[in-house]
Order: sequence, then structure tokens, then C-alpha cells
Amino acid sequence: MDSSSFQDTLNTDPELTFDDLPMPFKMLDKLLWSIFEETWNLIETKEKYKSEQFNFQQSCLQKLNVNMVGWK
Repeated sequence: MDSSSFQDTLNTDPELTFDDLPMPFKMLDKLLWSIFEETWNLIETKEKYKSEQFNFQQSCLQKLNVNMVGWK
């Protein structure tokens, strides 16, 4: 890849560019990303737990309905 095509890629793909931030901002950026990742992991864990609880409740209700139908 020659330098002009590389520069074109940088201009078209913002993910390939990096801001050279001063030290305090780098520290804040790392801190904010850390908080974001921890929060996101917590949200995913809670959502997974809620989904598992819902599925468990649904399976219990289905078993109960099957048993009640056979009971009549």
C-alpha cells in the first residue's frame, strides 16, 4: 500500500485514526472506558439472569399445565 492510498484510507475510515491526547485526558479516557465496560458487563449479567429466571418460570408453568390437564 503506497502512502497516498494509506492516507485515503485514513480519511475514509475514522476508526484508523487516533487522537494524541494529553496525559490527563488519556487517564480520563481509560477511566471512562473502564467504568463503561464494568457497567456493560453488569447489565449483561443481569439480563442473562432475568432471561434464565423467565425461562425457568415458563418451564415450570408448562409442567404445571401438563400435570393439571392430566388431572381432570
